[in-house]
Amino acid sequence: YFTADHFPLHTDVSYVPNPPRFMLLHCVHPDPGGGGSSQLADCGVAFALLDESDHKTLSTSAFRFRYPPNCTLGESDPFPICDQALWRFKYTSMRIPKFASGAVERFHQALTEISVSLLLSRGDLLIVDNHRIAHGRSAFRTPQRGLPERHLMRLYATSSG
Repeated sequence: YFTADHFPLHTDVSYVPNPPRFMLLHCVHPDPGGGGSSQLADCGVAFALLDESDHKTLSTSAFRFRYPPNCTLGESDPFPICDQALWRFKYTSMRIPKFASGAVERFHQALTEISVSLLLSRGDLLIVDNHRIAHGRSAFRTPQRGLPERHLMRLYATSSG
């Protein structure tokens, strides 16, 4: 997220037992070049496109998620990708057991195929259910000298019930 590169679909903070329920993105300033669009995909819809064997695999507590690079904890305890109403997914930083690689790849492909793109404008606030919606963003260019930079603020919130 500290890069202008494409950021693949994922849920945030998948490495902790109780990830925050909501992620809020406030667009302070969009990319002047029109890049950096938010990408969103409903994990439940992608899951429904898979067969029962994949459902069973993705519902097993077999997936470990790496903590951020600046954290010394390494990786999480094993969690399922699908745990009733809580989804965890970060293809680029999860340890995938060999038996589950096909199911994870199919789930990743389904997420990509159903994703929608949304370009935030200055002042927009996007509220994402982090337990259900995978999100990412397209690449954007670093600004030319004198142009403002793309600036989004992120905040996490949880529900109390």
